[in-house]
Amino acid sequence: MRINSSGRTITVAVDFTHAQPGARAALASVVEETSAATGIDLDIVETAVDGTPIDGAIGVRWAPTGALPMLVGNVIGLGGFGATTERILWGTVIVRSDVDLGVQPGGDDLLRFVLAHELAHALGLGHVDDPTQLMNPYSSGHDTFQDGDRTGLALLGAASGCIAPPRSESLDLPGRPVTVIRIVASRRLSPRVWVARSVVTTPAETALTRMPWRATSLA
Repeated sequence: MRINSSGRTITVAVDFTHAQPGARAALASVVEETSAATGIDLDIVETAVDGTPIDGAIGVRWAPTGALPMLVGNVIGLGGFGATTERILWGTVIVRSDVDLGVQPGGDDLLRFVLAHELAHALGLGHVDDPTQLMNPYSSGHDTFQDGDRTGLALLGAASGCIAPPRSESLDLPGRPVTVIRIVASRRLSPRVWVARSVVTTPAETALTRMPWRATSLA
């Protein structure tokens, strides 16, 4: 499952309200790295982002503890996508605003890790078993994509060509059938270990306006 990127720019609509210091530089770096890995032209546009799905784009925002039902406890980030059977319709990333996401003892930047990991999820990239990769649910402290991550991103990228348009191109989002809803929670068990669980739901179980979250959490 991937977003239709061939021949067009994908907007990364970002609202830096309540973001941690250095968030602009961190996101710019992540977007540049992701664009290089996918061949997708990603364009950061600063705007108000309230969580409403943005068709064909990726929304990024910061929110405090409890702003969403899942943004509590040890969860520090949420991300994912909504899709039809043909393609990803939108992506979303939310970073918890009232926790410290600075540089860790091993030198990795936790804010950059969250942004890169969740942005890749928003583009359709899942977890891998290889513990040397950023997209492994058991993180070893990476804050940049590794060789396997870049291979996966390339397969989701512009080189794979166009996706056939869905039967209806209407942008009336409340009427669009979302057939893929994924939730993944990654929990940090130690400074270097993350564990994930996942479920798949259907539109009957999950309202259209609820995002298909993947959550990154602190122990």
